[in-house]
Amino acid sequence: LTSLDISAMSGIERNKIGLNGCLKLAQMLATNEILSYLNASLCGFPGEGCSAISKALSKNKGLLYLDISSNRFASVGANNLFSVDNCLGQLEYLSLAHNGITDSVTTSFCRQISLPNNLITLDLSHNNLSKKFIKSLSTSLQNCPLQNLNLSHNSLNSECGECISTMLLESKSLVSLNLSSNKLYDAGIKHIAKAIRKSTLKSLDLNDTLI
Repeated sequence: LTSLDISAMSGIERNKIGLNGCLKLAQMLATNEILSYLNASLCGFPGEGCSAISKALSKNKGLLYLDISSNRFASVGANNLFSVDNCLGQLEYLSLAHNGITDSVTTSFCRQISLPNNLITLDLSHNNLSKKFIKSLSTSLQNCPLQNLNLSHNSLNSECGECISTMLLESKSLVSLNLSSNKLYDAGIKHIAKAIRKSTLKSLDLNDTLI
């Protein structure tokens, strides 16, 4: 088995693996080297179970794709998820969308991003991230191979423009950035525009940013 999907469809009653199911999943991930794809979105992934997943991912050698979006574990769960060094494991794709994550996850998350990792695509859309997170992320991406970053539907405002500009200049690999549905206004976009020419960016989504 190389691919496992235990997700549910939005609008339909979720799968509910709960803490016990999460611990069993972590136990499997800690030793499994075959599974490369795991979709656990909308499945009742509890915040307290994220600590076990963090430890398991730090040991896992095979998982490349992980979707744990729409589990609503908020910043408590996210901090647990990034509580163990090298918890990104071998991941190339990670989705944390729709989880109610705020800037309180900044320290734990950005520490892990700054450590050696293989992450290529990161989806942080539909959360409540703002300036503090973006400012720290901009420096954490210096040695990260990240190519695709989705920050749409967050709490970014015009004050975040300068931080995003720094992020574009610091990153040596980012080619796609989604900033749609954030209130960046002209003031924020001006900073971003200045950095584009000197960045590696090829695709930028500014839909519904109030420009």
